[in-house]
Amino acid sequence: MIVRIALLLVSLPLLAHGGEGLHRALSGVPAASPLVPAIEAVIGAQALLIFLFLSIKARRVPLTTSSEQARSAHGGAAASPHERIISAIPPATPEFRRLMLVNLPPTAALSALEGAPPLGAQPAVRNALAQVLPGITFNDHGLGQFNAADHTILMDLGVAPQVWAATIDVTGEAAPGALRRLITQTGWRAYAPKLGRFITAEDLNTSAPSRMPSAT
Repeated sequence: MIVRIALLLVSLPLLAHGGEGLHRALSGVPAASPLVPAIEAVIGAQALLIFLFLSIKARRVPLTTSSEQARSAHGGAAASPHERIISAIPPATPEFRRLMLVNLPPTAALSALEGAPPLGAQPAVRNALAQVLPGITFNDHGLGQFNAADHTILMDLGVAPQVWAATIDVTGEAAPGALRRLITQTGWRAYAPKLGRFITAEDLNTSAPSRMPSAT
């Protein structure tokens, strides 16, 4: 209500100025002239446009969010559109897919893969994995699964009596730590076929979530 009164007070001088213009414009025009209504209409329209312009300007609200206003109030700059988009993207979940567990020491070179000894017989390998992953289960096809609150491990030992290598997927928030614990306690190494190299300690750095490419 106060804004409307202020706008009206602002528009009064403009209307008065328009009235003087009307008097000057009509002073030389006969009263019966058909131009009188037209001149009056033009000046009235001008006054109305001025009034509407001031009303719209007074009602304009800055397009800022409450978080941006709060940030500005604390002296910080408002987030850019790029920053808002990045903050809305959930962080990537660490995962290690289609890795191969092989029986090689930490110092072995890639050339040793061809002559790597087997992990062991099926019963011995499953028993070793159960020591590290209590509760892991295997089906008749040699497929094993271990589920924890923060990670999942899927493993394929095959059905041969001797397990020469195991294919493994480790996913979830705690995937790096789970894979590190597995290869440390079994003494095996994890090889990434698509990368053409062994998994390193840097790949298992929990402070930098990993997303290893799969072998397929």
